[in-house]
This record gives sequence, structure tokens and C-alpha cells, in this order.
Amino acid sequence: MTRLLSLYPRDWRDRYEEEFRTLIAERPPSVGDRLDVLRGALDAHLHPQVPGSDRVPDRAGFVSWIGFVSLVVSGVLAASGPVMEDEYGTYRDGALALPFLFLATVLLSAALFRVVRRLPARGPAGVPTLGWVGGWAAIVAAPVWSVVPWVTPLGVIFLLGVLGLAVAARRAGLWPAWSEVALVALALLPAGVLLAMPFLPWYAMRVAGLDFGVVLVPMSGLWLVVGAVLLRGSPRRGPSIA
Repeated sequence: MTRLLSLYPRDWRDRYEEEFRTLIAERPPSVGDRLDVLRGALDAHLHPQVPGSDRVPDRAGFVSWIGFVSLVVSGVLAASGPVMEDEYGTYRDGALALPFLFLATVLLSAALFRVVRRLPARGPAGVPTLGWVGGWAAIVAAPVWSVVPWVTPLGVIFLLGVLGLAVAARRAGLWPAWSEVALVALALLPAGVLLAMPFLPWYAMRVAGLDFGVVLVPMSGLWLVVGAVLLRGSPRRGPSIA
């Protein structure tokens, strides 16, 4: 039972954990009690009420996670599309996956906007900031690229934009350092593949026995990381960075 306490936010545990442990030590919890604890943990994340908390969770993180689900659906549809054949062999028609891919990128862009709006657009010299440029580049490039995924430079702009936004958000104290490291690791392989594709025949991946999943699978982690850092929360007072 006490393991379920780890599901609660740290601020909640700091304030109530000792009292809670005392309560369950006096009376063994039932199955219903355990379900109540799980519901309480979810409510504590959605509606933080602990006085003195210095971070405000942003529910837009769930928007990013819903986008992840849409991305998974697009991958399943692409992998199970009808088999087509041309002079280079067989392939699967993934046209049905494109609407879900578009929805996934739109939802991620909406989540990224929540971060961009908390960062200054210009630095002291009047030059656009890294976070503003990177964030808007990712917000615009992601949905457009999902419509024309064969235009690989758009995918590279999207990835670099997210990384630029992550660096700026970490410097501003909005995102933790681990998120920056995670995004770099997740973007490395997709960026390499997308950068190489313009210099190879368009059917090179098919001939090599690969599919677009080598790009989308690691890239899907971006949706999860962005959702996690938004739900983690941002400082109550807006930071100021150059």
C-alpha cells in the first residue's frame, strides 16, 4: 500500500505522507481503499492544492500525450496498409495514416506553444531568442511536414526547433536538464536519417529493408517528454532569459 504513495506529487507527500502512513498502520486497507488512493493520486496531479508549491502543472501535457496516441495509430495504419507493387518491389500504402500523423503534430504544436508563450520573444539587444525561434519553427514545421513527409528538410527543422526550445526552456528553469538530454537522444537517429535521405535515391530505405518507422519510433518519444515536463509544472513567476 505504501508503494502507492510514490504516485502522489512530491509536495503532497512532504505534507501528508507521515499522517497517511500512520492511518494505514492502524487499519489494513481494503481493495476499495487502494482504488481510492489511486484516484486520489490522479486528482492530486490534476488539481494540486498543497499550499506553497512553487510550480504550476500545465494540463496541456495531456494534449501532447493524446498526440502520442494519435501518432501510434498512424504507425499502426501505415504498417497495415494495403500492399502495393511497383518496379522497385512491394510496399505498403500508408495514406490512411496521414490524417492521424497530422493530428499528432498539431497536438504537439499546441503543447509547444504553451512553452513558447512563457519565453521572451526578444533578448536585450532586440534579437529574437533561441526559444522563440526554435519553438515557432517546430510549431509550424511539424504539421506541414506531416502533410508532405517526403520533404525531409521540414522534419529536420522540426527536430532542431524542438531542441532549441528545450535548451531555452531549461535555461529559463521551465524544463529540467534530463528533458534536454532525452530530447537530444531521441532526435539523433531521426535527424541523421532525414539529413541523409535527400542525398539517396527515394527508394533507398525500401531497398535496404527499412521503413519510415526508424524515424517515427524514436521521434515519438518527443510527445511523451514534452507532455511529462508540462505536467511537471513551471515556476509560478515567469522567468526572464536572454
